[in-house]
Amino acid sequence: MPTYTFKNTETGEIFDKILRMSELDQYKLDNPTHERHYSGVAPAVGYRTGTPKIPGGFKDVLNTIHERTPGSTLKQNTTGNIGV
Repeated sequence: MPTYTFKNTETGEIFDKILRMSELDQYKLDNPTHERHYSGVAPAVGYRTGTPKIPGGFKDVLNTIHERTPGSTLKQNTTGNIGV
């Protein structure tokens, strides 16, 4: 379930509330002094840019596969990343 951050407009208290998405609208109706609060910091969503680095041991395994597989298009490029 998602965690929502609210601010109590009467007390200034900032707190988190775990609610189902389907419960959010009703919670806001039941608690008119609680407004959604956004800290201005974007949450981490697990998105990476660029090419991930491959550990050295795994590169050795991939190179061995490449050497032992006729017609393999698997190759190691100059940056240390494995490309296909």
